[in-house]
Amino acid sequence: MTTHTLGTITANALTALTNWNTSGISVTDVAAMAQTMVGDKQIGASIRGGQSFGATASVCTGTTQNASAILLSVTQISTTLGVPVSQIQVGDLVIGRGVPLGTFVAVAPGSTSNLTMSNNATTSSASTGLVFVRLANTLAEDLIPIGNFSQGILHMPGGRGFLKVLAGDIVAIDNTGWPILLSGATVAYSASVWSIV
Repeated sequence: MTTHTLGTITANALTALTNWNTSGISVTDVAAMAQTMVGDKQIGASIRGGQSFGATASVCTGTTQNASAILLSVTQISTTLGVPVSQIQVGDLVIGRGVPLGTFVAVAPGSTSNLTMSNNATTSSASTGLVFVRLANTLAEDLIPIGNFSQGILHMPGGRGFLKVLAGDIVAIDNTGWPILLSGATVAYSASVWSIV
């Protein structure tokens, strides 16, 4: 067996909800997290270049500006990676570092490379990875049942089943919307490879 080291390219690049219990996380936060989780069928098909269920995502880079809803210089990573920037639509989900959960395209880019999000960015970052997901094409099996999520049941997209989220656990998403479940104990000691900011 060959093992590999898994880590993020940039520090603190995952968006996470902590203090998982009935009083620590608001229903609004849970709904935003569930709404932002995306199955690998949407992203994977775009990354591989073959669209098995219609054009579902555009994998891009762009520049976020702290406290601004404008994304600058949005550029598709490759012309084979999903929807071209010019076809990103109002209502497409925006996922990326510094983009708040539950953020959508408010003003489409059209013929320019800039667009407006429904929420302000929380950090400034040049050439950050961004994914724009067309939720209208999301498969029913990849929709996250918010009711179960708020009750501590994390539905994994793509028919992978369910995980029980316990008090103190951390639920995070990466920059493609893929959910990650960590035990709070893996973060809560000084030598941990994980950090929460």
